[in-house]
Amino acid sequence: MDLGKVAGVLLCLLAILTTGVVVWGLVQQEWWAVAVPVAVLVVVAMTLLFWVGWTFISSDAEPPQAPL
Repeated sequence: MDLGKVAGVLLCLLAILTTGVVVWGLVQQEWWAVAVPVAVLVVVAMTLLFWVGWTFISSDAEPPQAPL
């Protein structure tokens, strides 16, 4: 099995495990079952937003050249 398929299997198992923990926490009516996934999603979204901003800052935009 190549590395891509191993990574895919691990991601699927992680998704199943995470879903199970969240559902179990919701059944137990624990606050962390909602707070932890929301916090992780906020961190991921802000990281992506920072990355896009950094890409805009660090890119050298050249004006379009007229065809010769």
